[in-house]
Formats: sequence, structure tokens, C-alpha cells
Amino acid sequence: MLRDVLSPQLVTTDLHGNTKREIIESLVSLIEKSGKLKDRALALKDVLSHEEENSTGMEHGIAIPHAKSDAVDELVACVGVSKQKIEFACLDRKPAHIFVMTL
Repeated sequence: MLRDVLSPQLVTTDLHGNTKREIIESLVSLIEKSGKLKDRALALKDVLSHEEENSTGMEHGIAIPHAKSDAVDELVACVGVSKQKIEFACLDRKPAHIFVMTL
């Protein structure tokens, strides 16, 4: 369950970034600040690699970037809301502003 891996320190309503990559970097930073990330570079590489293969942009302004990664010891999730709408190759062809990342 998402509530089992999500804590207030892993949620922000002020996610920074103007591009897909910058949003992913900000989400990884959020996880890093929580102390649950062993290797930032590996986490970023894994999420970006997965995103290149298959966009995780859904519909209704939501994107769910994720990856399996050895950068964490257990499932970690974070949620970020951007004040800007970000092009994320969503299924409905509209930009996203709510992001849920899992590693």
C-alpha cells in the first residue's frame, strides 16, 4: 500500500522543474533528503532509462515515474505537485502536474 511507504517528508506541493528530467531529478532529491536513497546517480539513471523505454505519463495531469533500482533497500515512494504543467508524454497528450515516483 502506498500509505505504508509514504511519509510527510516524501510529499511536496512545491516541486521544482520545467522539464521531465528536472521533475525526475527533483523527485529523486526528495527521496534522497529522506535518507532512504543509497545511490542518487543510480536511482536517476534507472528512472530515466525506464522513462526512455516507456513514458509514465498517464491522464488527467498525473505521471508515475518509477523503476526497479538497487539505489534503495526497500520500496520508496514520493509525491510531488508542480505549480507548472510539464510535458510528460501523457496518454491524453496533456501536460502533467502531479507526480508519484516509486523506486
